[in-house]
Amino acid sequence: MAELGLNYGEQFQTIAELRHSQTEVLARLTTSGDIRGFNIPPTLLDAALHSLAVGLLHEDNDNLFLP
Repeated sequence: MAELGLNYGEQFQTIAELRHSQTEVLARLTTSGDIRGFNIPPTLLDAALHSLAVGLLHEDNDNLFLP
């Protein structure tokens, strides 16, 4: 994401491992910040959406997808 000009802080760098194929994306997410009080911590939700973006790279069209 830094190459795209998006500079995320350390707490938002939660993708520890990412594997993907043509049909699947598997991500291991970790967090080191305080996540109390959240059903889904924003940092982990952000990482999950970035993982989804990796899967969308395999699409054959140039359409922009926003979840």
